Amino acid sequence: YRLFAGSDPNNDDGLCDVGEACGAYVSLDSPALLTINSNRSGLDFFTGYVTAIGAAAQGLAGPGQALPIKRLR
Repeated sequence: YRLFAGSDPNNDDGLCDVGEACGAYVSLDSPALLTINSNRSGLDFFTGYVTAIGAAAQGLAGPGQALPIKRLR
């Protein structure tokens, strides 16, 4: 498993869209692969708001493009 957390204010079942809070354990740049075979603790990580200002300015991403992460229910 990889552990991601974030907000989904537009209820599109996607995490990490532009303008939404997003984070991953250990980091978004390097999400760790977790083996879950018992209860886990200490999986602390930071979240922040996703912006595409730099990527859009460089022509790498358009508005609304971000990491394709679907929320589990």
